[in-house]
Amino acid sequence: MATLDLTTVRDKDGFVVYFGGQPNEVDTYTFANALVALSDAFQEINNQVNPGYSLELRLEAVGEGSFKARIREIPKTLKSALKFADNRIIWPILVAWLYTHVIDPEKTVITVKTDEVVIEKGSDRVVVPREAYNQAKALPRERVGRHVARAIEAVEADANVTSLGIYKGMHGGEPPAILIPRDEFAIVRNNAEGEGDDDRKRTQTVDAVLGIIKAVFARGDRKWDFVWNGVKIGATIGDPVFVADVMARRYRIGAGDSIDATMEIEQEYDQAAGVWLNVGYRIAHVKKFIPGTSGQDRLQLGD
Repeated sequence: MATLDLTTVRDKDGFVVYFGGQPNEVDTYTFANALVALSDAFQEINNQVNPGYSLELRLEAVGEGSFKARIREIPKTLKSALKFADNRIIWPILVAWLYTHVIDPEKTVITVKTDEVVIEKGSDRVVVPREAYNQAKALPRERVGRHVARAIEAVEADANVTSLGIYKGMHGGEPPAILIPRDEFAIVRNNAEGEGDDDRKRTQTVDAVLGIIKAVFARGDRKWDFVWNGVKIGATIGDPVFVADVMARRYRIGAGDSIDATMEIEQEYDQAAGVWLNVGYRIAHVKKFIPGTSGQDRLQLGD
């Protein structure tokens, strides 16, 4: 039985995200969307367990279908800087969260000890600090789960990806921290989404042409302003390739410009009125940028 010990690991050591199968045939959007979603999951965990610190996560390709993630915590204040040694380690917390919330419990055995927790799946064992396990159980399921569900949704849509794994290094004889085979994608995604936990929420996916009113030239979850079917809406951009193109100035965005996109609409059921209400919008994929006719007037731009 192979064992992976994460009790002494540090975020600065980094970890490897691995896509199994035929990575040379995987669509670029699969890599990009899955990696961005996992990065967002790390950001959410960091916000919860390390208040006062921002997280910088850099991803670099280290092999076919493998990406090395390097993490750096940045203190927001001098007071936070003095407490840097007390920071909780992020990626063992994510590993513990995945095993306790979304990995099929019938395939795992979790043994809680005084200072560590032993997780067994098949012939492999992963050991995480007891503190990481406790932190993982206390995390808000919905906030972390939605990002994990997006990562699984991205790889699930690409038949060339047969598994998604997180490794301590480049397969140096150690078992994976997490390995999700394709036949478990749907289970993990449903568990991450909390399917059945709240039947008053749903997400509708639509194809839409949206007029751009306000563009945000900054990375993150800042909302752009659009006009859709004559109604002004605010929506985040979840397409990392389009965002990268905008940041690289491949588009000169002006008045009258639009995008042809796949949009996800978050809805909640109003029981009193008996109707579904739109409560949030997210641009999942920009299929086409549509320049306006004049191309001269400037839009209101976010910083």
